[in-house]
Amino acid sequence: MNLTRTSKNAKSLLVWLLLTMVFGLLPMAAFAGEAVEEPVQEPAESAPVEPEEPAEPSVEPEEPAEPSVEPKEPTDVIVIDGDELPEDELDTLAADDTFNYIVKSKDVPLKDAGDMGYRIVHIDCGRKYFSLTDLKKIVDYAYEYGYTHVELAFGNDALRFLLDDMSLTVGGNSYDSNTVKSAIQSGNAAFYASGELSQGEMDAIISYANDKGIGIIPMFDAPGHMQAVVSAMQTLGLTPKYSTPTKSGGSLNYAIDTTDALSVNFVQAFVQKYITYFAGKGCTMFNIAADECGFSGMSNEQYTAYAKFVNSTAAMVQNAGMTALAFNDGIYHIGLQTGTSFDKSIAICYWDATTTKYSSEATLATEGFKIINTHNKWYYVVGNEGNEWYGYSWAQGYLNGECKDCRQTDGGYTTNVGCMIAIWCDNPGDNANWSNVENHIKTLSKNNSSYFKKAEQPATPTLTAEKNSVKVGGTVVLSLENYTGDVGWSSSDPNVLRVEANGTSATATAVAVGSATITAAAGGSNYTVDITVEAAEEIDYEHEESITIGVGATSTVYTQDGSYGDINNAELKNEDGTVVARYSAVNKSGTDYVFSQVNIVSANGKYYIKSADGKYLTSTGSFTDDFSQAAEWTCKKPYNYYLQTGSNYLKWDDNSNSWTVTDSYRNRTQLYFNNETFYRSYSSWGSTYSNPLGVPGTKREVAAGDITQITFTGVEVGTTYVVIGNTKYTIEVIPEDLSKAAALPIQLWITNNTIEASGENAKNSGLGWSGDSSFGYVRYINIPAATRDTASKVNSEQGMSVTDAFTVAGMTEPLVRYEWGGTRLITAKDDKPAQNLVFWIGRIHNRSDSNIQNVWGADYSNSGAAFNYVRYWGGAWQVSADRETWTTVTGEGSTGTYDSCEQQLAAYFMTRTKITEEIITDVADWGKPKGGTEYTSQVNSDFVLLDYAVKYEDGIRVPTGFPVKDKTLAYHCETNNAAVGTDSSNNKYRMLNNFRGVETEDFEVYMVTVTMTANSASTELSASEAKGGYEYNGTEQIVWAIDQEAHDKSGLADYTSISGSSTYSGCTIGGDPYVRGVEIYNKHGALITYYVRAKKTVENLLTVNYYVEGESTPFYSYNIAVDETTTFNTGFARTENPLGLINNTVKNIKDVEQAVNWKLEEMPQINAQYRYVDYKFTKTDFTGDDYKIVNLYYTFTATKTFVVDFGLPLVITPGDINKNLTEAGVTLTDVEFGKLSSYASITKDNNCNVTYTLTSMISSSDNFSLQYSGTLKVGENLQSGRTAEYTVTIIPASNVYYEDGFAKFTNGAGAASTATWDVVKDKDDENAQQVQAVQELSELGSGKIYGYDSAYDNSTKFSMGSAHKVTVTSSMLTGWKNDSLSAWPTATFSFKGTGFDVISLTNNTSGAILVDVYNSANEKVKGYFVDNYFGYGKNVAGEWVEMPKDGDNILYQIPVIKVSDLTYDNYNVTITVFYNDAFEHNGDSSYDFWLDAIRVYEPLGPSGNESYKGDGEGYPQYIRLRDEIAKDNGSVGTDTLFIEGKENAKVAEYTNLGPNNEVYLANGQAISFKLPKNTNIDKVQIGAKAPVGATNLNVNGKNVVADGLKSATEMYYDITSQASDGQVTITNTTGNILSLTNIKITFSVKPDESVSLAPLSEGDAEAAVAAVRALFAAPVDPEPTEPEQPEEPEKTFEPEPFETSWSSNVRKGGRAVLTVKASTDVDAIIVDGVTYTKYFTRTERVGRGWNAQRVTYREFVYMMTVNESGTLTVPVVAVSNEQGESSPYETTLTVKPSSPIRDWIGGLFGRWF
Repeated sequence: MNLTRTSKNAKSLLVWLLLTMVFGLLPMAAFAGEAVEEPVQEPAESAPVEPEEPAEPSVEPEEPAEPSVEPKEPTDVIVIDGDELPEDELDTLAADDTFNYIVKSKDVPLKDAGDMGYRIVHIDCGRKYFSLTDLKKIVDYAYEYGYTHVELAFGNDALRFLLDDMSLTVGGNSYDSNTVKSAIQSGNAAFYASGELSQGEMDAIISYANDKGIGIIPMFDAPGHMQAVVSAMQTLGLTPKYSTPTKSGGSLNYAIDTTDALSVNFVQAFVQKYITYFAGKGCTMFNIAADECGFSGMSNEQYTAYAKFVNSTAAMVQNAGMTALAFNDGIYHIGLQTGTSFDKSIAICYWDATTTKYSSEATLATEGFKIINTHNKWYYVVGNEGNEWYGYSWAQGYLNGECKDCRQTDGGYTTNVGCMIAIWCDNPGDNANWSNVENHIKTLSKNNSSYFKKAEQPATPTLTAEKNSVKVGGTVVLSLENYTGDVGWSSSDPNVLRVEANGTSATATAVAVGSATITAAAGGSNYTVDITVEAAEEIDYEHEESITIGVGATSTVYTQDGSYGDINNAELKNEDGTVVARYSAVNKSGTDYVFSQVNIVSANGKYYIKSADGKYLTSTGSFTDDFSQAAEWTCKKPYNYYLQTGSNYLKWDDNSNSWTVTDSYRNRTQLYFNNETFYRSYSSWGSTYSNPLGVPGTKREVAAGDITQITFTGVEVGTTYVVIGNTKYTIEVIPEDLSKAAALPIQLWITNNTIEASGENAKNSGLGWSGDSSFGYVRYINIPAATRDTASKVNSEQGMSVTDAFTVAGMTEPLVRYEWGGTRLITAKDDKPAQNLVFWIGRIHNRSDSNIQNVWGADYSNSGAAFNYVRYWGGAWQVSADRETWTTVTGEGSTGTYDSCEQQLAAYFMTRTKITEEIITDVADWGKPKGGTEYTSQVNSDFVLLDYAVKYEDGIRVPTGFPVKDKTLAYHCETNNAAVGTDSSNNKYRMLNNFRGVETEDFEVYMVTVTMTANSASTELSASEAKGGYEYNGTEQIVWAIDQEAHDKSGLADYTSISGSSTYSGCTIGGDPYVRGVEIYNKHGALITYYVRAKKTVENLLTVNYYVEGESTPFYSYNIAVDETTTFNTGFARTENPLGLINNTVKNIKDVEQAVNWKLEEMPQINAQYRYVDYKFTKTDFTGDDYKIVNLYYTFTATKTFVVDFGLPLVITPGDINKNLTEAGVTLTDVEFGKLSSYASITKDNNCNVTYTLTSMISSSDNFSLQYSGTLKVGENLQSGRTAEYTVTIIPASNVYYEDGFAKFTNGAGAASTATWDVVKDKDDENAQQVQAVQELSELGSGKIYGYDSAYDNSTKFSMGSAHKVTVTSSMLTGWKNDSLSAWPTATFSFKGTGFDVISLTNNTSGAILVDVYNSANEKVKGYFVDNYFGYGKNVAGEWVEMPKDGDNILYQIPVIKVSDLTYDNYNVTITVFYNDAFEHNGDSSYDFWLDAIRVYEPLGPSGNESYKGDGEGYPQYIRLRDEIAKDNGSVGTDTLFIEGKENAKVAEYTNLGPNNEVYLANGQAISFKLPKNTNIDKVQIGAKAPVGATNLNVNGKNVVADGLKSATEMYYDITSQASDGQVTITNTTGNILSLTNIKITFSVKPDESVSLAPLSEGDAEAAVAAVRALFAAPVDPEPTEPEQPEEPEKTFEPEPFETSWSSNVRKGGRAVLTVKASTDVDAIIVDGVTYTKYFTRTERVGRGWNAQRVTYREFVYMMTVNESGTLTVPVVAVSNEQGESSPYETTLTVKPSSPIRDWIGGLFGRWF
């Protein structure tokens, strides 16, 4: 009988029914269910086995309350921050500036989308980064399945889209773009990893979607789901108020407190940037979401603030012309009260109808809201692919079931507005299953086909203009044809053409002569047309007004002729086209007071004073922007002028360097009036005025009504006009008398020392050594205002560069450094080489800022506002860094002494050094060059050295040695200098500031590094070394990179200064190759290395390409600039021994020899993934026949792929990744993981070993990166601060064995509540901990057998020492009907593959289980009934018989069910352990089940076979031996023979009462089979184990496992060599059972059909039998004489005791049990010729009292089935391993006749069980 059986045919049901009738044991309520795929009926499964529906998410514990009463609708209202206020209350509200109040200018309700409504796909691209390619895929799905829009939730917890300009101004504080970007990126990383879309990528997505007729809806969730934004605010130094309520799914949400003005203002300013962007891209909707903000914890006050926030944010959206969307859970939240009505223009995305919390859809619709059905039963969370909440299968069930109607919302309301299906990423580390994503989108469309129609590709929009030229004042009508959406209209120059939009049409009004481009932005694309504006022939006007202004001066007028909009700096040209003036116009409303400038002043006249920067003088002497706060001053003129207001006089305070007031007439400040301006200073020498106060003017009231303020600015001398309204303004621009303008003094400095220059305007000031004018002076250049004869004029709007200004000032001699020698300047001498100095930067120093520069004082070259340009404009000197923002300056006092200097304009210079022809470098600090006596003198004292070098892409560095004459610079390192400091160990160091590289026309710099002569402060250079030679042995660090890619490729650590100061530390990305500074230990040197490459613009280039062999695109290329005749040597080639290149040098354009380098590790711009991995340099060749392009080829093992065939942890050491990581001297400090694993947890230890521990069954490649950092070997050198990154891929083998912990165990319930799962351990050590083991590391291609691991070699009982066990009883079944909640215990697991095994323990207490298999569509595809009972052994006659209940008949790790040939898919398997008396075999009304392990087949599916071929494991096929041997009872001519009999072996019929998935071989038994002839067979393996003790696996006479097979775990063993002849015979030569499961055959080429064994011939059978007999044959005498009959050995062994007894009441056909009590020297017994070795060791107490003793004995229990009745004599022999056998002991067994009823039942049902 086979007692482990799967129910497969209709006879099974008949057996069940008959058993029920006979025994009355099976109430049908215990069996109910469905049929499986097979055309049979199977035992119905128990009702409690049904899978449970997913539990609803927990509901917030809120009491339901009535919705808040709708406020009355006021008339004539303005909506501000959610409050609807009468218009007359606006002024009162505006006075409160706590919040940024937002006035809604228009309603933009959701447009009607027609009968089919909006169909929207929502993708959560905020929590998880999706690439441009990914999002295009979503758009493709939306288009293919008839959707209208894709919603991109880029702002959801994280923020995955960054604009080009992220700058913000909030509450008067400004934050630059890069700072904001960095803060957001940090917030994203804190949430989960980094990754953001760029503006260019978003432009591309919108354009791609619009081309397919798909609209884009942006979603930026606020005020909730804002973790990245909250984090960014904190990074920016703000303190936002926020809460962290729990959101759906249980994780934390970050919601700002909407009562906090700081948080609200920042968030809304932030969101506004995105609103502006998307409105400009033509989007029509913007989702503000506003969901999950912690409503359960809100007060009514907080809820009102929330409502205002929602309304005001929606107003921002609508003001931009878009419709605002929001989720429903915050709109009229039940249980919260507010008097603020939510804006009904907001379209509601209704997702959750939890009636105790949220207003119903019908209620909101009645209120007037548009409802978009966003059903939460359609939600799919990426990574949840099964039936879990929001899982793919879970959502599919609803989409195909009760929630398939796209119009029916969660609460049952029907909406025709539209629907939205959502794909969320609550687990951002999970990879998207794109097949499921597509099918999810498709399902809603498929089930609503009448609504989902694929959009037709729209016609291409075309922009047309009625004409392309127009005269000033005329109009042009424009139209965007073939487009129906929103259009954003703009003009490239509104001062020439002003455009007014009207949907898809617009009107352009000509303002001034010129040309402009009109742009229509629609659907992510821009459509343009150019229009020319000509002068009007004649313009009608009623009034004329003449205005005379100077160059740079302004004049303001007001008109009420009408509103002219905002005009900014419109050009006014004269007849020859010269721009003479500009004007700006600004509309104003209501009563206003304006400043009206006057040209002359009179004594006692009353005036307001306006400064040059547009501020007004107050009564306290300060200046303000607000004209209403200005004071009216009386002009007094006793001699010169002074100003009085009230009783106070205007006074200049020298101490504070500012204006103030005094009530003392004597302390007033005298003023001078010239050129319409008050000045504080006048010099009779040259008649120059300086220190302007401002211009006088009067206060003019402008009447109520619309007015326009027009401001004219003079640009060039000349006359022009403009007609505005009904007034013609004639503007005459007159020149200023520049001869009377004071010159601007600019001083010349190199750090804190002055430099020499000569020329007519070169002067000396008294700012000498430390301000002591008696000890020297500072050179300055007077810049004159009159430079009209030059092309670039100082007296112009653009001004000129500082260097040009020096030139026009007459500075003619070259600049040289000079030193103080007494009180005179020393010019260059032979021993003091001249140095080339170049202008670096200008700085404004003010006395009030305490940064006036003086000789030998502190270095202020990095202090003060910078400037590079200078101009005299509008009667004042101004400087600028960028010609955009200008600052008025005077240089007051800078031509005098240090004490009199109030403002200093300092021009700082750098020392220029030409390193090579490729690069020039400038340094701000002045040093002493090698070659002069000063250098020699300096290095004999305390010093630091500075060197420069150039490094080419091939790794060549120039120069190769140091110092270098005239180029190495020595600097002092004296303690009393401000540039010298000490570290924490009192080691002295020098700071050197500001280096920059200057590129030449042929080469560009892409990286700058710094290297010290030594890392340790104690390793100093001697004076002789500094003079004669030294090396740079410190760690190279990066200080500048052209871009992030260059930085990352270098693998270098960022520079860290000695002091740790952030001023010097770090690496600058982008901009010019500039280094802020370095810090150098005393008597050390610093090497600044410029990494250069040839510019691609150079005409003649040679190219070196580096390829991965087999790929068409090089992974790296560089160019060498050469002259036109130079090529590579035609003999350029790879050499094998030694490996390298020959003829690989070439002279570049600067005559420097460069060598092509094949050693990737020496080339810093090659990615680390190529430099720090194992590679092989394979070949070279040329492209073309001109020898200008050479190619080098490589193979790499950068990606390490490991195969897992067991579920045990995997330990990966650095040496497993790359042997170079374990070389001598290499020190690893850390290892970081690039991303989270999809299937495992990853940990690391202090040795940088990584442990990969599976947490779920793996079914695809699992990729992650490992980045090692520390001291690595680069070329032949060790360098610290390096990193090396590798990609690790883990793939599952063709079969993977998992421990029981990978299953989920559910205890019984109700009547079966005591059926609990417990962890049990091996019986011989119940207290043992579960074995902790790791599996062998198997790299793909290493040839490891899939399915064998030495960790299991000693797993002799439970797999890894433990299993899960559960017991069910008859009492559970009895109580079932009284408990409707009863449920049997279950074990479930999920896998992907084509089959599985369930591994268990079987014995005579095992019982029955049900196994159900469900596919990814949650359809039941297989159902099995399995009885695990095993209570049999072999009797003395070699027959299988039932053993006693307490007998030792346990089989460990048995595959009680094997399921194969499933379609490759995701499956959920449920094992239900139930009780029924029919399967209880022991009479104790209970039985057990153990789950020990699970084996999964083909987790990668058929596609994985190509990967496995490198291990010889490709295309595996499994032949189950148990099935093969059952064919035709194993007779000759079939595929498999069973052989038994030892030395008398013969072919026999295989019989077995054990589990039916294995073949069991006892001692002397064998199995033989023959492999088919197939040249593509790669490997042959046998699945084998030892279920009850160590055994041998003998294949064709050879033991495969040298020291014996001990493991009870089924593992695979290679028998390829033994099977080379085709026939395989496997024999058990030991006393314990050998279990065989499968033959595994792998192929090198995919086989066309399933493999099968070849038939065995008569000759094959004879050969197999002979082989078995030979194994057991007695040894043969090599030289026999006469055959001698061996003497029968005397049996002298007499054990004491040796007592035997048979069980009583034994009937024919039943079981008889023999119990033998024997002494401890008995090792076995022979019962009726059968040897039995199993025994129990027991002790007993013998005797009484003090004489009692403990005696140990052995108990043998042997069970057999007897088939005859009567008194039987059974011989029993005792066997000792040392003393031999005893004489037979005759035992008597009495057997009664059998029962007729028992015989009838056995005959009827025996064949089934």
